[in-house]
Order: sequence, then C-alpha cells, then structure tokens
Amino acid sequence: MQKIQSNIQKWQIRSSLLTTTISLTLALFVVGLFGIIVMNTHKISEFVQENIGFTIVFNDSVNKNEVMKFQSELNQKNFVRETKYIDKDIAAKELQDELGENFVSIFGYNVLNESLDVRVSPEFSDLESIKQITRELEKQAGIKEIVYQEYLIDVVNKNIQKIGTILFVIFLLLLTISIVLINNTVRLTFQSKRFLIRTMQLIGATPAYIRRPYLFQSFVNGLVGSIFAVWGLFMFIQFIESEFESIIDFGSMGGMFLLVFFTGLCLSLISSYFAIRRLLRMNLDEMYSIN
Repeated sequence: MQKIQSNIQKWQIRSSLLTTTISLTLALFVVGLFGIIVMNTHKISEFVQENIGFTIVFNDSVNKNEVMKFQSELNQKNFVRETKYIDKDIAAKELQDELGENFVSIFGYNVLNESLDVRVSPEFSDLESIKQITRELEKQAGIKEIVYQEYLIDVVNKNIQKIGTILFVIFLLLLTISIVLINNTVRLTFQSKRFLIRTMQLIGATPAYIRRPYLFQSFVNGLVGSIFAVWGLFMFIQFIESEFESIIDFGSMGGMFLLVFFTGLCLSLISSYFAIRRLLRMNLDEMYSIN
C-alpha cells in the first residue's frame, strides 16, 4: 500500500512538472510568435504592397511580339517591380480547366486577349499613384483596358499603417497574460508541496536549503520550456519563409530567440522564488485554508 502511494506521489510530481513545462513552452511560443510578427511588420507591409498592381489588356490587333516589346520597355520604369506576360492561348486553356467547358468551341474563337500582369513598387502602391500610372499607360496605342481592384487597394493602404499598432498592442496583452499564466501555474505547482515544505521547516531546514532543489527544478523547467519554444519558433519561421520568400528579416531573429529563451528562464525562476517565499512565511492555518 505504501509503495502504491509512493508511486502515485511520484506520478503527481512528474505530472505537475510536465504541466508547468508545457504551459511555459506554449506561452513563450505565442509571445515569441507575435514578437516576430511585430518585428517584421515593415517586411509584411512591403510584401502586401509588392503584390498590389494591375492587369493591362491589349487589343485583338496586338500580337505577342508587340506585347513582349512593350513589356521590355515597361520593365525599365521606376514604378514597376515585376511584370508577367499572360499568353491568351494558355489563359484560355487554364480557364477551360477551371470552368470544365470548352468556351472556345462555343464562340468559335478565343475571346481572351494578350495581357500583362504588373506589380508596382511599394512606394507606388497607393491608390492615387495607381490611378496616375494607369491614366498614362491608357494613352498608349494598342491597350484595350487596364484592370485593377480599386476598393481593395484603397482598403489595404488605409489599414496597413494600423496593423503594426494593433499587433504591438496584442503582443503586450499576450505578454501580460503569459506572465500571469506562468506565475499562476508555478504557484499552484508549489502549493501542492506546501506540507512537504512545512515538514522540512519543522525538522530545522533553512529557507535557503528548502529553496535550492525547487529553484534548480524551476531552472530545468525554464530551460526545457525555452528550448522547445525557440525550436518551435525556428521551425515556424522556416515554414513561413518556404511559403513566402523574404517576408522574414533573419537579422532580427537572433535577438528575439535570445529574448524568448532568457524570458522563460527568468520567469520560471522568479515565479518559483516568490511562490516558495510565500509558502515559507505561511503558518499552518493558512496552509490548510488553501483549496
């Protein structure tokens, strides 16, 4: 019977330590994730702005060679980030695959025109610049129309400056919640050991002697939790970078990893120190009053 109770106690201790470590890891990961987003707000904004642009649709009389020549000239403009030629035959085939129907046979000819997708540089991504650019291009011979999503461009540019502020506020909120969560988790873990601490006091153990093993365990928990959080952030960044090239500024990531790592260690040790100090100052009645 005594052996079973001992095994249960060991399991409870391991379970509480595992819960503390997992809570610490998740809290650090979420805070670190938003920290990375906040630090890369400018890069994210640039990425969004670099995908703003318009489509130039040419007249039926304009052939492929003329479009390619126009594209070459357009690429020399300072407002152009990149251009992509859309062959009307390839576009027709892709549209047929999407619709599941051969519309060319219905009309008797390819109703699509040669076109160019144009992505503008970030400094020309506002709506007024787009309008000015397209007005000038529409004067060119052979251009049937220029298509762009005016409402979307306007909304993106109006809200892109607010994103950084909103993300920073969310980051501070999550940081505060994480600190409270980690502190409460550590405190609850030590409250379950309050009578063991009381027993050690009764047999003459000094506060420093009592604190030492618990602080060491907290250091280990903080170390493990921080390592897993940093590893998770690193893997997340690798995934994002593989999907969206050059959206992350790797130059600032080393500092963020170190911040997450040392934050985990410090939070774990500080929370443990104050939780143990509180228990050491409690009398027996206060210990029994804890639910």
